[in-house]
Amino acid sequence: MAQTQIILLERIESLGNMGDVVNVKPGYARNFLLPHKKSCAPPKKTSRISMPRKKHLVAENDKKTR
Repeated sequence: MAQTQIILLERIESLGNMGDVVNVKPGYARNFLLPHKKSCAPPKKTSRISMPRKKHLVAENDKKTR
């Protein structure tokens, strides 16, 4: 079965932590993760999220949980 590779923008219990590159079914990525801004497509050259962007996302995520 086909899988789509994405980078998580927040911690998701069943998938992984923020910044992890995971494989999910295309429908799950297209219909839930991407529209709700819980993930993004990995860049072509690298499959890791940049450190400044990750720090910004961590700060935003901390604000949401408080």
